[in-house]
Amino acid sequence: MDRRRLRRRGGFTLLEMMLVVVIIGLLATVVVVNFGGQSRKAQRSLCVTTLSQIKSALTQYQIENGTYPPDLTAIAGPGKALEKLPKDPWKNDFIYVFPGASAATNPDQAYDLLSPGPDKRTGNEDDINVWTMDKP
Repeated sequence: MDRRRLRRRGGFTLLEMMLVVVIIGLLATVVVVNFGGQSRKAQRSLCVTTLSQIKSALTQYQIENGTYPPDLTAIAGPGKALEKLPKDPWKNDFIYVFPGASAATNPDQAYDLLSPGPDKRTGNEDDINVWTMDKP
């Protein structure tokens, strides 16, 4: 009799296994929900950093040449401020326009430089503009 009881108690029941699977599923859901927003924050932070690097390269070009470049290819390549033109974290090209739309009213903002953001379209709230990226 004792051997039969030992054999039965040696493994897990289906109910116990299902309970473990449900608990693991719930924990995985909590982790995904908590870290999902971190990915978006990291992408935005990377975009702001890249915009700052491009802005610095544009300033360097302006100091050396007396004007801003007509396009971003003038600051990228061998021997230039940037090794190659970066893309934003969503694989979009950065948008650069010289002279910028606000250049007439604000001479400090001689050009427009922005990322269209995750939706890949400009003109909406997810755009990241070099002149407003530090504002909350």
